[in-house]
Amino acid sequence: KTLSIKTRASQNTVKNKVNVLATRKIPVWDDVTGWSEPVATRNPIWAMVNILKADYGGRMNDEDLNLPELKICADLADDNEETFDYVFDQKTTIWEAVKICCFACRSVPLIQGNKVTARRDVPDIVPVQLFNSENIYENTFKITRTMPLVDEEDGLSVEYYDQSTWRDE
Repeated sequence: KTLSIKTRASQNTVKNKVNVLATRKIPVWDDVTGWSEPVATRNPIWAMVNILKADYGGRMNDEDLNLPELKICADLADDNEETFDYVFDQKTTIWEAVKICCFACRSVPLIQGNKVTARRDVPDIVPVQLFNSENIYENTFKITRTMPLVDEEDGLSVEYYDQSTWRDE
């Protein structure tokens, strides 16, 4: 789209600057209907797919993408109200741009075989086994416990990427 503006020339060029509030319109994919017409969306996964498919980006086609897995990540981003409003105003590589998109929704881009996909960091069930005297052979299991020293750390230092400030917090 083109935005035309008429302004008066002056020595103060700051007054001649214009801010634009816009929402990107890109196609989104559905496993039943396929690709939609471009719609207004702030979904980070569809922004990533647009970068990968665009003529100015990766020039990939549908066969190069794992669309069902990307749809799962996109739906999770929508369910969690995670948005992507980043503006690419500096040159970067396609892969770095894709990583920025995924970062907004706790996902990572992956190349699996010959397809690009994304995986989201989600809680998962860990297998649990109960050991007791009924299901273990005698003298085959040993537990050693140690007490932490006074100067050892007893907590975690957590870093996360804040989507409103675009910085590590």
